[in-house]
Amino acid sequence: MLIQENLGLWLKSLGALQDGDLRPYSRDGRAFFELSSSAAESIQGGRAMAQALLSLTSSGAVAPITSTERDQLKQAMAPLRTPSAVPGSVRRVAPSERLYVWNALAPALCRALRSSADPISADDKALLVAGDEEVAVDVFQRLFEATGHKPPTSSPPPKSLS
Repeated sequence: MLIQENLGLWLKSLGALQDGDLRPYSRDGRAFFELSSSAAESIQGGRAMAQALLSLTSSGAVAPITSTERDQLKQAMAPLRTPSAVPGSVRRVAPSERLYVWNALAPALCRALRSSADPISADDKALLVAGDEEVAVDVFQRLFEATGHKPPTSSPPPKSLS
């Protein structure tokens, strides 16, 4: 999975990604990060979004969330912490877990994006649950822009290398 360099650095600053998750990648003069398989799974499964939202609300960068919403974010991360049965491998998150997580993220994400409706359409949610990388990155990009960051001046990242 590839993400824009500025988005990757921002997610790292929020604690949603770690140094080892990001491998610099350049194409046609544009800077990206190729994500580790565990980071890509965290992005697609919603765990990185939960961490980003917790960090943003704690710092006051987005509208405060209720204690119930904070608990939902923490619970959304819990199912994803189950280790893989094979040491050193990445555990793929089941579609039912992804659906649970993205549904749990919706209220806090609504507040962060200043939206009264679910910021993820039913079609996009279905694609997220299926593991669509582009939709997952797009949701992060919208949050990035909603917090006052400028969108990248270049086109979206090329298709993943994997």
